[in-house]
Amino acid sequence: YHGKMLGFENLYILDGSTELRCINFLVIARDKWNVNVIFTPSNLNRIHSDFDFILETVRTSCDMVMKVDTDEFLAVYTANSTCRTETNIPGISSNCTLSPYGVLDYLNSSDLELTGERTSVGFSSRTVPDRRNCNNLGGLLMSPPEPTKSKAILDTRTVKRIDLGGHAGFFLPPFHLSKRTYGNNKLAIIHAHDRCLQLEIKNCRNVLEGHGVISTNSSDEEIFATLKKKYFSGEDPCKINDVHQLKTKSPSKHKAFLLGRAMKCPDIFATVFYKGEASGKINFDFQSFLKNASSIIPNNVKERKMENGRS
Repeated sequence: YHGKMLGFENLYILDGSTELRCINFLVIARDKWNVNVIFTPSNLNRIHSDFDFILETVRTSCDMVMKVDTDEFLAVYTANSTCRTETNIPGISSNCTLSPYGVLDYLNSSDLELTGERTSVGFSSRTVPDRRNCNNLGGLLMSPPEPTKSKAILDTRTVKRIDLGGHAGFFLPPFHLSKRTYGNNKLAIIHAHDRCLQLEIKNCRNVLEGHGVISTNSSDEEIFATLKKKYFSGEDPCKINDVHQLKTKSPSKHKAFLLGRAMKCPDIFATVFYKGEASGKINFDFQSFLKNASSIIPNNVKERKMENGRS
């Protein structure tokens, strides 16, 4: 998606996977499309050094850098919900206000101003959880676009460090003193975050493992005991309805909050998670762009096995 949009040579992928299928795919992506792939043993507590390395590598050769997760997709706000690639599906409505088409033109236009201060994308849209559709990314329903300042566009002249979530960044003097975040631009993020329950639980566990809070070898009982002690102060997770009630300073408390409730009171968690299910609309522009971008990947690439450590 982003390789087709921005050029594969402009992507830097940090991967700490131990899954041979993932490693194999990224080795092929690096060799075939010139993607910059960095295989790192760093966990989420130490990954800042990898961010620093990438930032210093690209600082003098680009104007801006963004840190995005693999479920975040760059788009542009069009102020027009009509889709370029409208598809009639009975009972399904569409909204293509955020579109992948036109992102590069906007990035290269004078409308996007870099001032050295903290800047963010102007809009975002999230996927709506759907228990019947977990893996068809392009077919997921989307919430209406909303203004946001939660994803940073970092000016490489002034940014000093990249934060873990890519939300703010740390800046050189005198820009480090500014508390303002400029988000009055048309860049947007389509966030395929809330998809289905089993994937959400898996992602929560992966993040907490990445921070070293829990272990891959821990039993469910051990994991829950750790979460209850570290994040819930020994209280019943089912009686805490807001993550902001957690007093902990432990990392990724949002993930711990979700996982703790999913383990202790799964029915309550499922009801809250799927609230508003099927209320969104399909973004057919996102769907078609994603499909077209993915078409360059030969089917056999996804199935090839590792031999002697690489393909």
